[in-house]
Amino acid sequence: MAGVDLAMPFEEKWGLETGLRFENKGMDGDVTTKGYHMELRKGSEQIEGLFTGQVSQKVTQWMLTLPLNVTYKIGNKVNLKAGPYVSLLLNKDFSGIASNGYLREKDPTGPKIIIGNKEGEWATYDFTDDMRNFQVGVGVGLDWYWSKSLGVSAELNWGLTGVFKSDFKTVEQTLYPLYGCVSVFYKIN
Repeated sequence: MAGVDLAMPFEEKWGLETGLRFENKGMDGDVTTKGYHMELRKGSEQIEGLFTGQVSQKVTQWMLTLPLNVTYKIGNKVNLKAGPYVSLLLNKDFSGIASNGYLREKDPTGPKIIIGNKEGEWATYDFTDDMRNFQVGVGVGLDWYWSKSLGVSAELNWGLTGVFKSDFKTVEQTLYPLYGCVSVFYKIN
């Protein structure tokens, strides 16, 4: 994350903070699934059904984020903050590989399609086009000043809108983005 924040105190301890941030949020993961609804591509064939096996996925989101936080000062060194944010995705990717298992086409008793664990035997998926272009969420954080101008910030952000568009049904659960960030900041003034 890189960005600029503007803090506006309106009482001795209370204030508002907003800014503009350029962020990268992502995840790489390997999971084992059983009976998980998937839409896969194996060679030139598109298949859909319940997959049991290994899934390796990569999620990347580059975004501009506008936060609006209420702040509360605890002494001279610590500020607490909380509030909503909105993000515009500039670039995104949600793709992966399914391997070392099988897919039951359509339903749990459908034809069994073997998905191998070598290139050419595994299946791929790409849900990038089904991701939302905007995200809305809430965040909480803490700024700690170790000198007059330098400090450390820790934040936790939870998206209130799922990663995918509401009409996307391939992944049956709503995936809410939940990310943490620890950063160093410099205060001008």
